[in-house]
Amino acid sequence: MEHIKKLLDLNKDVFIQTDSPKKATKNVIEKLQDYVILKQTTYPLSPFSTFLKTNFDEKVFQKISKKYSLDIVEYFLKLIQEREVDVMEFFEEYFEIVEFSIKRNELYNLIAEFFIKLILKSNVKNLVIHVTCSEIFTSSSHILKVFLKTPKRPRLVLIEDISDTESVSGNMGVEKHILLFSSKHRKPRKVLSNKNMFLEHYRWMCWEVCVLLYSIDEKLRNNKSIKLKAVISMVGNNSIDDAIDDFYSMLENLKDNENMVTLSRLNRLLASLYSISQSRWKLAINAARKSYEFALRSGDEREIILSKSLMFFVGLMDSNELFELFNYLRENKQLFKKLYNYITNFYYFYIVIRNKIELEEILKIAKATEEDLIRSNDKFKLVLHYHLLANVMVEFGNFEEAIKYDLKALRTAREVNSPNISHIYNSLSHIYYTTDKFDKALYFSKLSLKESISKIDIKEVCMSLVNIAYVYIITNYFNYANEVIETLMSLIQRANISKLPIHSNTKLWVMDMYVKRQLSGISSLFSKLLSMRDEEIEYLDTEGKAFYHWGLSMIKESPRAKIYHLRQALDYITKNEFKYIEAKIIRDLIYQLENNRDSNGFLDNIRNFIAMRKLQHPLYEDILFKNVPVVKLGKIRIPGDILIQQAQHQYQITSLQSKKNELRFLNKVQEVLIRENQENVLVNRIVRLIKNSFLVEKVIFFDREKNLLISMPDISDIEKYYIENIKISDIEYPDDSLPYKYNKIIPIIFSNGETKGFLILASNDPSYFIEEEQIGTVKISALLLSNKLEIIKSQNKLEKLAKIDFLTGIPNRVEIDNFIVRELERCSRVSNYCFSLAIIDLDNFKFYNDTFGHIIGDVILREFAKKLSRVVRKVDFVGRFGGDEFVVIMPYTDRTKALLAAKRWFRVFENSFWEEVILDYGNNKIEIPEDKKLSMSVGVSDIIEANYDIERLFSIADKRLYMSKKSKNKVN
Repeated sequence: MEHIKKLLDLNKDVFIQTDSPKKATKNVIEKLQDYVILKQTTYPLSPFSTFLKTNFDEKVFQKISKKYSLDIVEYFLKLIQEREVDVMEFFEEYFEIVEFSIKRNELYNLIAEFFIKLILKSNVKNLVIHVTCSEIFTSSSHILKVFLKTPKRPRLVLIEDISDTESVSGNMGVEKHILLFSSKHRKPRKVLSNKNMFLEHYRWMCWEVCVLLYSIDEKLRNNKSIKLKAVISMVGNNSIDDAIDDFYSMLENLKDNENMVTLSRLNRLLASLYSISQSRWKLAINAARKSYEFALRSGDEREIILSKSLMFFVGLMDSNELFELFNYLRENKQLFKKLYNYITNFYYFYIVIRNKIELEEILKIAKATEEDLIRSNDKFKLVLHYHLLANVMVEFGNFEEAIKYDLKALRTAREVNSPNISHIYNSLSHIYYTTDKFDKALYFSKLSLKESISKIDIKEVCMSLVNIAYVYIITNYFNYANEVIETLMSLIQRANISKLPIHSNTKLWVMDMYVKRQLSGISSLFSKLLSMRDEEIEYLDTEGKAFYHWGLSMIKESPRAKIYHLRQALDYITKNEFKYIEAKIIRDLIYQLENNRDSNGFLDNIRNFIAMRKLQHPLYEDILFKNVPVVKLGKIRIPGDILIQQAQHQYQITSLQSKKNELRFLNKVQEVLIRENQENVLVNRIVRLIKNSFLVEKVIFFDREKNLLISMPDISDIEKYYIENIKISDIEYPDDSLPYKYNKIIPIIFSNGETKGFLILASNDPSYFIEEEQIGTVKISALLLSNKLEIIKSQNKLEKLAKIDFLTGIPNRVEIDNFIVRELERCSRVSNYCFSLAIIDLDNFKFYNDTFGHIIGDVILREFAKKLSRVVRKVDFVGRFGGDEFVVIMPYTDRTKALLAAKRWFRVFENSFWEEVILDYGNNKIEIPEDKKLSMSVGVSDIIEANYDIERLFSIADKRLYMSKKSKNKVN
């Protein structure tokens, strides 16, 4: 071990990886004289917490603890004193992932600072750390990173045991030479480190003790499928997508559960996980809605309130609903104190409710909690509080106070590395351009953009781009604004963002229309404005309505109509805090009024209004009347191509995740179908599974044969009457057949064409109805259900019907469906996996049936099935679809290869086997016309071109089969 001693002589930090840790440690301490050695244990955040426990200094701790939240200080003391710790004390009312992150960062900062103070106080020259489990040690890496940045600190010697585990700290470094050593190597290897001390992955050790077990019932706590600790560990490890995958799989096992409170709580957690995922945040909305639905079905008042709050946090609550929730929380403040304080200090509360409550009242509500927040030093809520006060002060016109509060919010957020810093940057940008400081506005928007890009947060990138475009529009940099808006709209389209927070789509469309007009172009987005429905317009906030009318003024031809819409826009825009965009609206209005003799009086009022604005905003007149830049601003470089690729990537991940979820749903359907053989119980479980899995108000199964209705939730007698009178023809035009605005009727049809009944998805709320792409998944489940019901109906032939066609001896329709579903499941497991479907129809078969009788026809079918089974590959699946139709399913085969295979199948007809069949049955003289010889037509499709939709897979193959029968080319 001489090389270790030589390296220690250099007086540099040393990192040793070894499978002989005892020997390495012994060599190190033999060389060092003044050192502290810390050995990692299984204790949370060891070895640092272990050191603090044995060397606790009350005076040092009292000095540093004042800057941390009281609950974090108390939590840390419990940890050190080995008292029972419960992280959920912080989150008993609402699990907020940002707060979780901030609390974690505070705890790590507190431990790091306290540890460093004690080490420096000891005056040792060397700190030796022996890591026995690298994976667990990653949580302690944050503390070590702080230590390495500390001036005049002891030298670090880190010894990592890699004998039983793979190192996860391999890229750590201190910007000096690192020794990687194992007794398996004859010579040590030196490598240069990168700038990061450790991977940015932290395990939450002490946070794993009891995390989130509150979310589930006592009965389920010992369920092996419920691994909440592992899921939350992944969140702490920043492996959000892995956490979601594991949690969703866990939740899928409970979809058939009847405990609505459990399902509500778990969906609330799922929504929280989705909301912090860069690729799946859109799915948070569906999870939040499902949580609220389960809460309502449970009747649990507390769960209803918590799920309602979740609806607010993911942006699904309008001002009336929030006002109702706010009043309830205010009246029950003692029951929901933390939730009340959180919501009322949240700046989205101000944004949503500002038209329902006076500004003075909002300020009073916020100020009432300020003393408590300062006393408890709750940095998470203080960030929200200061940010909210900044917004309120802007509306009061007190911009200096607004900037002061936002800067406070920024400082506090930086202390705890809050994920929401970009929001504060954007807020400061807004305040500065309202006060004519456009250079500072652009600076903070640029910071917000940089922060959002670094986190690969496309949604926040879009928010920053809106602010940047806004500044450029106001200051007349229309070319710059146009580039920003085009990038913005591309990102929204590629990431499939339906709506940004705060900014309405209407606002973005009109900004594009205005900029294009200034550049003598035409925006393609005006059609979106014209196609808006009344309820969409009504739902807009005052700014959105202002932009809507301004946009209409650009479209309308009539001067009178233009003036009307501009006056409406001006009226709405000035109902909010001052926005420079009003100058652009006023400019358009003045132009129209000057050409209208009847508007002189109003024109004078406008001029007086402009004069007042000039006193407050020196640049107002320049912005109003000039068409060239009014200040000097630089052009922000936006990596548009990279961002658009990232947006596309995120959308693809979301789409794939949706498909993965749907396949998991189908797996669960299959599981239920396999296990359950009682018809009523089976249908009830499938109905509940669909209801618990998709956004839909009602799921109804109507058994026409038994005149039986199974519904979730229950339906009225009037609804029952309509459903009982459904006809097959109603399926094509369902809107008039049921008392629902939105519905989908899926027939349950047996293989003989008999209609067993209908599966009905219904809703009166368009936002609470299953998405179009998910209907195909439900149809597959309905197809599988119809197969199972048919099997149940024919129990005497269950085994035979389940697998074998009684006539030909090959698999039948049921087994075809099962095989295809298995192949579809493989698509979710194997990347770029493809399989093909071929539908075969025997040409001229009817001639043999009619001429020689059905017995001979049956034998011909049986012989054809045998011969076809011999010419296909061993991995291929051959089944009888029905009548003289057969199916071949070809795994690992796309359509191009399948077409080549299908052409080889025609060797079945090289010998006229059908003539031998006829002769065997005593027909000595047979004369078969040339045009009546037996042959076949084939239609082929593969799963990729069918977009992984089984119904579409069959439909494409069937259409091509029809083309084959009508043309000379017998394979299509």
